[in-house]
Amino acid sequence: VVACFEGSMFAFVFNWTPALEDKETPPPLGLIFAAFMMACMCGSCLSTIAGKYCDAHLKLTVVCLAGVASFFVIVFATAQHQIRTCFLGFLLFEGLVGAYFPSVGVL
Repeated sequence: VVACFEGSMFAFVFNWTPALEDKETPPPLGLIFAAFMMACMCGSCLSTIAGKYCDAHLKLTVVCLAGVASFFVIVFATAQHQIRTCFLGFLLFEGLVGAYFPSVGVL
């Protein structure tokens, strides 16, 4: 499970820039990266808060299933050239990455 999730993180790192490219206007890569880092921190904070109410196994299960769902959103949004939806899928995945690390650190 760890190898699959962290492998998907590496796929995300290499593919977010080409997936968000637009022929008309170049994307603001610095702002996009800052939004990703903010989503990661928000996910980490939400994971810490959720840790009071559920165990790490349940959090990791939810994170992995939601990660798969976010990649489905990204794939379909990229295929239909919906850059905003793709960006929201990437933000969701980054938030899940932030929730992943505190949860897997407990195991």
